[in-house]
Amino acid sequence: MKYIDLNDEKMVTTINLTINIPLNKTKLADEFKKHYESNPKNIEAIFSYGFFNFLLEANKKDANINAERIKIALNCYNEAISIQPNYWMIYMFKGFLLRELPEIMQDSAGFLQTMEKMFILQGSSKTNFNYFLVPYIMTADYYLTINDKLSANKYIEKALKLNNIEKVQFKCLNEYFKAVIVSFKKRLLHSQDMCMANIIMDFYEKFINFV
Repeated sequence: MKYIDLNDEKMVTTINLTINIPLNKTKLADEFKKHYESNPKNIEAIFSYGFFNFLLEANKKDANINAERIKIALNCYNEAISIQPNYWMIYMFKGFLLRELPEIMQDSAGFLQTMEKMFILQGSSKTNFNYFLVPYIMTADYYLTINDKLSANKYIEKALKLNNIEKVQFKCLNEYFKAVIVSFKKRLLHSQDMCMANIIMDFYEKFINFV
């Protein structure tokens, strides 16, 4: 599988910084589009165009959904995956997008298939990295939202079985890993599942929020 590396961290960091530049976002999106169209088969250009559009939607202060931007992001993720099918990080961001879709646009089957692909990739790895916890938490969170606590617990139990976890730290990407766990913890607290919430926070402190 394609492990997360410093180039991934740099790419995600750069796009996050760009989204906060006080410039016309439409013009910035056009620049990403030009780079994308000028560099066919270039995974970095493809992902960057999709990720920028995803962030435009994720950072909006109103509830109006731009379906075209969501479509661009999803199509870019799928295009990048078709070129490099073992790119774990892109599956992760695709999963984020599918989980953030408004109810009318949700694709539960597509989300679960994306998580399953991540599990398959992880299964081929000789090393269990700390970010391998992410799809287990995301999948458990999904099942909790549909009130299937049995399935949610099953995926947490699978996460607990990960052995010899190697901790790697990426400043920007770790914020996304953290957000997955914190969001799930809040949902568990809301459902008054204190035992599972404590397990999740133990994951957080040991493997994601370490110094």
